[in-house]
Amino acid sequence: MARDRVLGQGLLLRLGVSMVLLGPLLPSTDCSLHPPPRFASYEVIVPRKLAPKEGKATKDEMSYAIKVEGKIHVVHLKQKKGFLVKNFPVFTYDARGQLRVDQPHIPDDCYYHGYVENTPESYVALSTCSGLKGFLQIGSLNYGIEPVETSFTFQHRLYRTEEMEPKAVKCEVTDGERKRPATVMETRKDLIGKDLSIRFRHTRYLELFIVADKKLFDYHGKNETNVTYLVVDTVNMADSHFQSLKLRILLVGLLIWTQNNPINIPEDIRLLLQSFNDWRKLNISPRVKHDAAHLFIYKNFGTLVGRAYVSGICEGYYGAGVEAYIFNSPILFSKVLSHELGHNLGMEHDHTGCMCGKHTSCIMSEASSRTSLFSNCSKNYFLDLMDKGKGNCLFNIPEPHALFTIQRCGNKVVDRGEDCDCGNLRECRRDPCCHHNCTLKPGAVCSVGQCCRKCKFLPAGRTCRAIADECDLPEYCNGISEWCPEDVYEQDGNACSDNGYCYKGKCATHNLQCESIFGKGARAAPEICFNELNVKADRFGNCGGDGKEMAFEKCNQSNSLCGRVQCVNVKDIPVLEEYATIIQTPMGNGWCWGTDYHPGVDIVDIGVVADGTMCGNTKVCMNRTCMAASVIKRACDEDKKCSRRGVCNNNKNCHCVEGWAPPNCQFHGFGGSIDSGPPPQRVRDKIWWGFWAILGLALLILIALILAIRRFKKSILSCLRRTFLKKAQPKGRPASKDSKKSEGRKQQCALHNIQLSGEDGIKTSFNTKQPSSPQSLEHEMNEPAKSEEIQNNHQRIIDVNDRKAITHLSS
Repeated sequence: MARDRVLGQGLLLRLGVSMVLLGPLLPSTDCSLHPPPRFASYEVIVPRKLAPKEGKATKDEMSYAIKVEGKIHVVHLKQKKGFLVKNFPVFTYDARGQLRVDQPHIPDDCYYHGYVENTPESYVALSTCSGLKGFLQIGSLNYGIEPVETSFTFQHRLYRTEEMEPKAVKCEVTDGERKRPATVMETRKDLIGKDLSIRFRHTRYLELFIVADKKLFDYHGKNETNVTYLVVDTVNMADSHFQSLKLRILLVGLLIWTQNNPINIPEDIRLLLQSFNDWRKLNISPRVKHDAAHLFIYKNFGTLVGRAYVSGICEGYYGAGVEAYIFNSPILFSKVLSHELGHNLGMEHDHTGCMCGKHTSCIMSEASSRTSLFSNCSKNYFLDLMDKGKGNCLFNIPEPHALFTIQRCGNKVVDRGEDCDCGNLRECRRDPCCHHNCTLKPGAVCSVGQCCRKCKFLPAGRTCRAIADECDLPEYCNGISEWCPEDVYEQDGNACSDNGYCYKGKCATHNLQCESIFGKGARAAPEICFNELNVKADRFGNCGGDGKEMAFEKCNQSNSLCGRVQCVNVKDIPVLEEYATIIQTPMGNGWCWGTDYHPGVDIVDIGVVADGTMCGNTKVCMNRTCMAASVIKRACDEDKKCSRRGVCNNNKNCHCVEGWAPPNCQFHGFGGSIDSGPPPQRVRDKIWWGFWAILGLALLILIALILAIRRFKKSILSCLRRTFLKKAQPKGRPASKDSKKSEGRKQQCALHNIQLSGEDGIKTSFNTKQPSSPQSLEHEMNEPAKSEEIQNNHQRIIDVNDRKAITHLSS
């Protein structure tokens, strides 16, 4: 089957196809859509909730003892945060065909993920809304669990998911269609076998919108609640599949076609995808912001169960997919959704050599998957997408309370066309800035925002976001908006304390990292601690791996400073995140302190040495490898661009020091950057005082010069005229009387020069011959005395205002 090519906006996107041979699980060809058999075999168990080890029980975390094939396993669960957006919108159609929007109460505090105790290769995703429902991965085996609906004793069915999955056939994609440019394949080959999870250190977010077709609605008894819970359970488990990629799947909205399907449903799933995508752009995109929208449809497409645009996730025109719901199991259906989302994220089907841990049947297998894991190949495809900048929409951190609420006055979110939104009538009565009709009260110019206080904009220069690190830069209010400028920081590669480098807005050093974990005074351990512990290749010391999908990787000697951080001088045991463990290892006369990390929990690994940390002379850690510091490329030359009076920020703009103005710090100004807003008032005041002082002094000097010139204008012009006449006289010609007179009046010009250099009323000693050295002075003192007149001329104190004295000397 030749791969379809869709051309639009100059972008050629390929279609990804998920195929399985459904066998007896497929609905009959008459499309009666009776549910297929659900279980080949299962066992009935009664999970037992365990009491907390210490303290009072909370809903944030809990543990269960579950019997699996005769063995008791302890499952530790942690509540998911932000899985559903606040005020989750469900769109339906009424009998007249009008779109209706509801915000039903959907409990968002009963969805959990976690791990199985003492089982490194384990992962669990469960909901506890009504019994336990979800999947458990224990080693190489995958299990589904769900409550027995008619049981009053908390009975549950436990079954192996692979027994429900049909056998697969080869996908009809030729080897030629699978190939990519050689450079991409070489890069990917180099990464196979390494721990790719270190590239996914920062969580990304995919905002997903789901549409359910009319037949799926009918199949679930025409019950909107049943369809909603099917969608929520499916997306919850798909979210867990993407855990290893540090990617969260957030459900931002649901539309149920309750009356009829507004688009034609063809027998060819390829045509259906095109038709749905066209409808999506016109009907969903204007209503709810999303990165991808997928259609859940109850229909038999032969051997196909899904289709999606490859690499279309951040392309507004191609973020779409279709999944056929025929398994009658959210667990299996979640794998289909994850597979098609994988295509949106740039993933091709797995091939020989692709592994997920010890398994070869992974989520992106061209046939059905036996596991709930992505392979190393899938991760490489995803990295390729991100490296090419095609996944930038995944970096924004969603704000569910602000971005996905239905636009209406009274939801406490300032939507388009509103000045403010204070909530209900009672709340608005207490609000000094906002009316209940979402308009500002008289005299108010704002109601919310970091730069809004008492219904007024804060003055320009007020700090709205202080620096959080020495590599961070402050932001200030601009005086005309309620919002703080976007956060900026120094460019990567700038020097910081402790011989460190700035990286992603933080000064990365071992000492600072130890202090952030163990408290003030903690310092980096001697190098022997790093060398001894990071070569063990376990959860407390390694240079990669997670002990789950990839074995822990041993650090070699050159990379030991880039594995897990080791510290000394720890005075108190810190309170860390749940599931974090501290290890204390004796070394010589002291102790080395470190932490571990459990990959089954979505928390930041605080113990891995931060990228950008110095690991040798002009070397830094990057992805747990010590390499040349030149790998951190500085975006701009501060000496040239910022005139050596500022630093470059992450937007490649100059942040000028006090006294110099952006954008290039060439001229005097207030400091800051075009991104940060104007600096604080104290800085501006200091600069203004200096400016006015210099300006005032310059004006005084100018006025004094003007007055002096006006007063002695005639005398100055007379001296200048005689000087020019003398220079114009030819050489060798006898001096005339006029020239002699001019020569005789030299002293008068000299006196005028002295008068200009002094101030009125100041007496100046007039000496036509100044000794240039002590020897010349001694020679002059030993010369015979000259005439009385000359001696008097040398010793007389002249008052520059005494016209008679000047005339006497010049005669």
